[in-house]
Amino acid sequence: MSAGAAEMTERNDAVAAAQEWLALLDAGEYQACWERAAALMRGAVSPDQLAGALRSALAPMGAPASRSLDGADYHETLPGAPDGRYWVLRFAASYARKQAAVETVTAAWDGGA
Repeated sequence: MSAGAAEMTERNDAVAAAQEWLALLDAGEYQACWERAAALMRGAVSPDQLAGALRSALAPMGAPASRSLDGADYHETLPGAPDGRYWVLRFAASYARKQAAVETVTAAWDGGA
């Protein structure tokens, strides 16, 4: 597989993982969101802290209505995070009380090849 094809596969995997995580978020499955998060995030916040932060951020916007990928960028360094392999994914989203929102999900590679 060429380097470009490998990068595209990794990008697609990151997008799929982010979409699965966002589906859990939309369903209010905050414990599952924490369990599916990268080790870096799980080490930084407890499940209850994550649930509280998500509820606080999402409640004013109402129910999710739509979401589509708007951009994906690969990084090996990010502020406040150890060097690694990260995909920063931006989604255009709308909610019942917020028509235009941008959601950013950072997919972190936790291990493997």
